[in-house]
Amino acid sequence: MPIFRNTENIISIDHSWLERLKEEARNSPNYRSRLLMHTAEKDAVQEMIIAVCKQADSPLHRSLERSESLQVLEGKVLVAIFDEKGKITNRFEMGPIGSGNIFIYRITSVPWHIIIPLTEVVVIHESLQGPFQKVVDPLPSWAPHDPISNKAFIENILKNNAVLV
Repeated sequence: MPIFRNTENIISIDHSWLERLKEEARNSPNYRSRLLMHTAEKDAVQEMIIAVCKQADSPLHRSLERSESLQVLEGKVLVAIFDEKGKITNRFEMGPIGSGNIFIYRITSVPWHIIIPLTEVVVIHESLQGPFQKVVDPLPSWAPHDPISNKAFIENILKNNAVLV
């Protein structure tokens, strides 16, 4: 995945940055690219602009004891939030301001969730509580553990409009 790292005290994002990130994502083997707006892994806030293509693998993930905010700048996504047993407790579509959809969320102590692109390319602004920690929680038993079953998992969420608990 192409990753661009900010080294300046001030960074300004314009339309050309978004276009560059989308093009890099389209040409990347994992269909993603990101711009790290923070300057160091130790920063208290980790901010990124991320472009994700629809065909990218969308993994289930969580960040316990950390908060996460996400704003859709372009495109549309479905967010599904799960309890510890794999039941969907919340789901909502997101789009940019003016789309009529939710355009920003914040979650404290992030539970298991998945962000599924609904349009060909999505551009999001994500903020995470820092410092950066490369900790990957083992997936729960109910979660897909390989790309093929993850694809089926996503298709099931989209097809069945999963009922809220």
